[in-house]
Amino acid sequence: MNLQEEMKSNAVDNKIRENRQREKAKKRHSKLIKALIIIPIIIVIAVFAVLSVNYYLVKPAKKKVAKQLATSTFSQALKESGADGDTKAQAEKIVDSMSESDKSTVEKIVDNHSSPKETAEVAKIYKEEGVSGVKQYAEENLTAQEIQELKDLYEKYKDKVVIDQQ
Repeated sequence: MNLQEEMKSNAVDNKIRENRQREKAKKRHSKLIKALIIIPIIIVIAVFAVLSVNYYLVKPAKKKVAKQLATSTFSQALKESGADGDTKAQAEKIVDSMSESDKSTVEKIVDNHSSPKETAEVAKIYKEEGVSGVKQYAEENLTAQEIQELKDLYEKYKDKVVIDQQ
């Protein structure tokens, strides 16, 4: 092989190498563009899923827990105040007659204590000890301000039951 042929061969080899490098660069660029398109789509789907779970599962569950907390608190307060009859039914009437802002106050209290650990602990206490165990847990874990807010709500609505009974 003479020098000219060898130079042509090297030039062809260099061209082939350059073409391969360009193709690899195009593939990397193509993968980067795909990733830049796919990642935001995944993020949007994840945010939508989290918001959906919150709206359809967590929020209704918190409302139910808040209603049960208010009902059990008011029921216990009615018993302690010497109310006659079914105090749970009376407490449910109180909770049903509460304004939305008062219900949101109770929901806020539940939100302050609704970590997965606390929820599991309260569920276990309720299963083992019933409402009295949950009441004791609330007395130990709710702040003085939260307890006072619940008492204020009871005082605000307790006459509603007395009026309805007469």
